[in-house]
Amino acid sequence: MRVTAIVNRRARRLQNGSPIFEAVLRVARANSMRLLETRSLSDLEAAAAEIAADPGDTVVLAGGDGSYMAGVTALRNAFANRQDRFQVDASSRRHERRPDSNCTESTKWTKYSESNGAKRSEQPAAALRTAPQPPTVKSHQIESGQIAWPKIALVPGGTVSTVARNWGYEGGGLLSIGDGAAAKYTDALLSAIVSGHTEVTARPTLLVRNHNGDAACVEHVGFIVGAGLVARFFEIYTNQGSGGYRSAASLVMRIFGGSLFGGALARRVLEPVPCQVEVDGVRAPFDRTSLVCASVVRDLGLHLHLLHRAGEERDRFHIVATSLGPSRLGPQLPRVLAGKPLIGTHVDALAERATLTMPKGAFVLDGELFTGDRIEIEAGPVIRVLSM
Repeated sequence: MRVTAIVNRRARRLQNGSPIFEAVLRVARANSMRLLETRSLSDLEAAAAEIAADPGDTVVLAGGDGSYMAGVTALRNAFANRQDRFQVDASSRRHERRPDSNCTESTKWTKYSESNGAKRSEQPAAALRTAPQPPTVKSHQIESGQIAWPKIALVPGGTVSTVARNWGYEGGGLLSIGDGAAAKYTDALLSAIVSGHTEVTARPTLLVRNHNGDAACVEHVGFIVGAGLVARFFEIYTNQGSGGYRSAASLVMRIFGGSLFGGALARRVLEPVPCQVEVDGVRAPFDRTSLVCASVVRDLGLHLHLLHRAGEERDRFHIVATSLGPSRLGPQLPRVLAGKPLIGTHVDALAERATLTMPKGAFVLDGELFTGDRIEIEAGPVIRVLSM
């Protein structure tokens, strides 16, 4: 079992002396694990290229939700670059193959066929194989015979680590103090990985394309994308210091309470903004949007189950959008906590693709704020995620 850990040293809970970082170091040193520390995007790209050159079995991404998104994106790009070189080399050698070779000129595309959400004990098996995706081929499809990605594991090193919470991590809630629970989980998870006592689950992702003015389109592979109140919430949360679970919960309750009485904060966060939403080719019946969110994980944090069908299918994600204003949207928080659909004008669907058109609008992808004119969302590559 060859394991590589990519540790985002800029993550708040992975600084020197952090019990989570110390847990990573302890297991890495005891098991000759390759440890790659990153402090910038260029560091991450170099780490991903090193892994693509010598993949091993598993890549551990240690950080927060933004680190997971950036890490998976960097791995996708690095393996795509390696695959391009692989295909060029194979093409240059094709004339050397015997006529009875099984190699063919055509490219065969097949879906990864493991049953939805099924878990299995970690055993040697045919690897899920990914490749750079031609524009005419859905991004969740996998080309047979391609270079395989390693399996992925997530260590909770961010302030919230929402994706990790959806996929196995249960500690660090509202009542927790310090990083002890996360460090204990990290130690147990990494120890289980190196000993082979883990389960692997095929998980969906989102492929998000950001068209921003004259700049080149930028692609990300992620898990949760949102605009409207999602972006404004994160703007305020970030400006207040990104204080973690308790800070986020406090802000949610202030917005909810204010929506009942016409508070200024609730109006600021929940007021609809210009944003056209199109889902699977059908345009939403409104051009101002207070909330739009798409996800492949069900819990958006703080037990907000707005997208309770996320992850049901690997080739579709759950998306919800509405134009409801503060006085009608805010009071529906209890319904969101209960995983019930919104009441009033809204879109609620499992979708293959969606487009958000919002000139110079703000959106959030896995806790990171971006701006864009047109955001295209579709099913991304399926990844194999390890858990205990």
